[in-house]
Amino acid sequence: MANEPTINVRIIARAYPPEKQINPALVFGMQDKQKVVHTGDEQTDGSVWFDCALRVRLDGDAPNFLGDFAHGTPKKRFIYLALGDDSTGIYQGIKRLKIHLSSITKAMVQQVLDADGWLQVEVAGTGAASVPLLDDGWTVVTT
Repeated sequence: MANEPTINVRIIARAYPPEKQINPALVFGMQDKQKVVHTGDEQTDGSVWFDCALRVRLDGDAPNFLGDFAHGTPKKRFIYLALGDDSTGIYQGIKRLKIHLSSITKAMVQQVLDADGWLQVEVAGTGAASVPLLDDGWTVVTT
């Protein structure tokens, strides 16, 4: 939609959750609204990258993120990284990491749109519930 441009988002988990390190058969990934878990790309340094696209509405005081991976209310949006077991064919969640989007400003979104870049954040990957954003939090990355 014209008033809802799409931006790309990358979450970098610096490590797998300890439960997955113990049991590699567990699934760790970005969870969509249908509770499907999308695994990421493991890097040589042991981190895991998760990419998605979000629509963004910029008509209010703060950006309102929309799409399959945007959870929560308009003022408290977040993305889930989920850990679970799907060995029975039915995904059973063990825990989720909540990555908040509230510190992303309209100016940051505009920078991404102007430069055809993306927003990126790093998390430890070892926590649970709401996890802290590492380093400087959300940053704009341009090519």
